[in-house]
Amino acid sequence: MDDDGAPKPPPARAALSLHLDMVDPGDPIHGNSDCSPGRHWVNVPYQRDREMDSQTQHTSENDAPLLAVSGESGDRLYCRVAPRGTAFEVSAEVTGYAEVDGRKLRPTLARFSITAISTDQNDAIGRLTIQDDATLSEFTDEVCVFSTRGGALGVASGRIWATVKCEYLEPRSTPGQACRVDTGAFILENCAQ
Repeated sequence: MDDDGAPKPPPARAALSLHLDMVDPGDPIHGNSDCSPGRHWVNVPYQRDREMDSQTQHTSENDAPLLAVSGESGDRLYCRVAPRGTAFEVSAEVTGYAEVDGRKLRPTLARFSITAISTDQNDAIGRLTIQDDATLSEFTDEVCVFSTRGGALGVASGRIWATVKCEYLEPRSTPGQACRVDTGAFILENCAQ
């Protein structure tokens, strides 16, 4: 119960798997960019029995067997999925604790921002920022494409399950660097409305 006696809302929950990959070499602007973190899965919750380069996809458009719970196991989550006309506005910051074999790694950070996304939409534009033990700094793309079409995907007040693709995630301070998210899925639940 809260101090005023009202029932306490359940904590936010989240899961994400984002595959960081090299930029398309045929791209005329970013084709020569180096993706220094290398190809790997960025996961929350972190698969604690696997090194960074051995992480596998555990969240997809149909499956999310493990969810991080805000305030548990070192994970911290904030999310808001609120009605905006006939669509929903999404903002989230997910910080996932990461360790392997008892060795603590830099936490995984993912920030999402979507101005408007509807049910069964495959082309909502938004921002994604990610950082983990391999990236060392934040990589951001302002024009990622989010989708709630297919599988178990959807959006409603307080929750979203979506896929995301980003062509050019770039760090602010390192010219010549860029990666992409060629496959990504996430779920946010028990979010503010």
